[in-house]
Amino acid sequence: MCQGWKACTWIIRKTGGAGPGFLLSPEGKGPYKDAFAIGSTRIAATLTPSILLPDTWWTRFLHGTNYGRSLAGSIWAGANKQTRDGANFRGRQNVLDGFELLEPHTPYVSTQSFQEAPNLATCQKGLFWQNGTGGLLHKQDFWDIIGENVRIHLDDVTKVDKKLLHLSGGAEIPTDVILCGTGWSKTSLDFFDAEETVRLGLPHKFEEEKIEDLADWPRYELEAGSKILAEFPMLAEAPKHFHKSPETTPYRLYNGIAPLGDTSIAFVGFTSVANYFRGVECQAIWATAYLDGKLALPVLEVQKERIARTTAWSKRRYLSNGEWGNFFPFESNFYLDGLLEEVGLKSHLKGWFSHYSVPSKAQDLVGLKDEYITKYGSS
Repeated sequence: MCQGWKACTWIIRKTGGAGPGFLLSPEGKGPYKDAFAIGSTRIAATLTPSILLPDTWWTRFLHGTNYGRSLAGSIWAGANKQTRDGANFRGRQNVLDGFELLEPHTPYVSTQSFQEAPNLATCQKGLFWQNGTGGLLHKQDFWDIIGENVRIHLDDVTKVDKKLLHLSGGAEIPTDVILCGTGWSKTSLDFFDAEETVRLGLPHKFEEEKIEDLADWPRYELEAGSKILAEFPMLAEAPKHFHKSPETTPYRLYNGIAPLGDTSIAFVGFTSVANYFRGVECQAIWATAYLDGKLALPVLEVQKERIARTTAWSKRRYLSNGEWGNFFPFESNFYLDGLLEEVGLKSHLKGWFSHYSVPSKAQDLVGLKDEYITKYGSS
């Protein structure tokens, strides 16, 4: 689009946002055609400090030892460096004004964390924290096209006057067409009234919180948080970053699907995962078993503890994006594996080596429906 226009300007808001997104290089490595294929493997998912990981000697080594954390950090740093070097935000030639402003803002690690993993100190900005948006480039010449055709501003729009767009820094941009990429509502659950929203554990205003929950949930999260930091030292010191304060409580759904104490309703599609095709399929299968009474869930107190543990981990792992307690971009495979394991389904599993090394795809789930019917019947 920008190549065919006389002049194109991008404006990234300066206040109230996490800055530019982190766009991964389209280049793959070895048998993997691109970064998304690499990220879709379970072996890659083990590199993230997550409560959703399986408990194996490998994950214990990676996140429970200094050598393991240094190795994981080096891999994150390498992926970050490759992506930033490919864009060359500060050294690219023949670019229009402001190209360097496309560099992601959130640092990779804080200075306090260098002692934990000193080799990471050379990596100043990165994709590890996912505090802002992220994605995968599909064109090798993406940065060339943007650099040569788009002027970048990091500023706030104050008003639109006739054919002039005014920015808070004083710039005035002539414009014929304005395209707004300002996001969308994160919830489509507004048809529930305030009382039902609270009862079902959906995000609600803090002032609507029940008296007993005002004490219970913070206590659960505090207890869970201290254990998480002991288990995953990489999360102990978040870097300085823009943090959007939450306006509501997080989701309080067991497995991101089921309300506490109400087996008549389930919520599918309200977690952030890397592949939504696989995500909603696995959630729908779990929800079917749940609504049919096929699952033996733990007692209510244990469910609360697990929800609080997920929320506490999510906030530390993904900063602003984790505030709702439902953000699992790097550990999607293990989250979905856990759902299917609870239902007792195995047809999606591969041999040990392929299970960890082959990218997960929606087609892996093709046999689950028949397996479910064989196991539980069709009625």
